[in-house]
Amino acid sequence: MAHLPNEVVRMIAKYVAKGDLPNFRLANSTYRALSEDCFTDKCFEDLVTSIDCAALDHLLSAVGHAQFGPAIKTLTIQMSGIHEEYCVIRSDIMVIFEVLRLRKQQVAIKVVFTAMNLPGPGSKWHELNSADILLVMFGNVQDHHDLNVSPRTLDFSLPSPAARSDISPARTKLASTIAHLSLFDVTRITYTDAPGFILYDPQTQTLKIEKLKVEHLHEVLPSFKQTPIRKISITATDIDESTLYDLLWFEQDLLVELELKDVSLFPAIPKSRFFSRHHLDAHRNVSWYRIIDMMRCCIFLDRLDVSELRADGDVEVAAISAVTTPNVFAAIHNELRRLEALRS
Repeated sequence: MAHLPNEVVRMIAKYVAKGDLPNFRLANSTYRALSEDCFTDKCFEDLVTSIDCAALDHLLSAVGHAQFGPAIKTLTIQMSGIHEEYCVIRSDIMVIFEVLRLRKQQVAIKVVFTAMNLPGPGSKWHELNSADILLVMFGNVQDHHDLNVSPRTLDFSLPSPAARSDISPARTKLASTIAHLSLFDVTRITYTDAPGFILYDPQTQTLKIEKLKVEHLHEVLPSFKQTPIRKISITATDIDESTLYDLLWFEQDLLVELELKDVSLFPAIPKSRFFSRHHLDAHRNVSWYRIIDMMRCCIFLDRLDVSELRADGDVEVAAISAVTTPNVFAAIHNELRRLEALRS
C-alpha cells in the first residue's frame, strides 16, 4: 500500500471503521495526513463524555482544538449518581459551553441521565442529590441566550420504582427538577426496563406518553403539575385514576387537545410508598366516569380523540373518536350519560 496514489488512500480511509481509524493513522505520517479529514469527521462529529474531571478535561481539549473542535455536531453528556467534585465539574462544563459560545458553533446537546446510584440516608452526600447536581451544572447555562445549541435534548433514564418497591424523595425531586428545567428543548424520560417513554416539548407544550405502566406514571407525572401543557397524548399505557385526574385538573385552563388510545385505567395507588402490581390487579374496581366528567372542566378543549379505554378488563369507552369543536362537550355529555347508565 506504500505505493498507492494519495486519492486511493483517502478513499480507503473513508471505509475504515471509526474504531480502527486511530490505528490506521499510526501506520505512517502519510496515512496520518491523508486520513486527517476522515478522522475528524468520524471521531469528533458525535462526542460522548461522562461527568468526571478526567473525561471533561479530555472533552475540553477536544472542544478547544483548532481542527477537531469545529467538527463537533453532537455532544452527549452522560450523568449517573452523585459526584463529590461537583464544583470542579460545574466549572469545566461552563468553560466548554463558553468556548462553543465564543466560536458561535451550533451543537446538539444531549444529556443522558441514568440515575442508578441515588444516595441513601447514610451517605454524607445525601443532601446534595442528583437534582442539585443537574441544576448547578446546567441552570446557569440558561443565561447564555447567544449560545447556539439546538436542539437541546434531555434523556432521563431510571430503573422502575417497582424494582425498588420504593419511590425515594431523591427520585421525586430529580423528576421534578427535570420537568421544570427550561434549558432543554425536548425532555425524554425513559425507564431501563420498560419499552415506553414520556416526552415533553416546551415549544408546543405537548406531553406524549407511550407504553408505560402505572408505577412509572405515578412517580413522574405529578412533577408535571405546574408545567404548562396544551396537548396530551397517551397511548398503549396503564395509568391509575388519581394520577390522570390530577393531571387534567392542573391543566384544565390550558388543555386544548386530548388523545387517549389503548389506555387501561387502574384504581388509585395507595398513599403508602410501598406498592406492587399484584396489589393493583387484586383491587381493580374503577370506572372512566370520573375522568370523563373531569374533561368538562377543560374549558378550552377543542379536540378530543378517545378510543379503546379499558376499566375492569373490558372496553368501557369507545364512543368518542376524533371529535373537534363544537361537538366536544356534546360527546362528553353523551358518554357520561352512557357510563351513568352502566353504573346504575
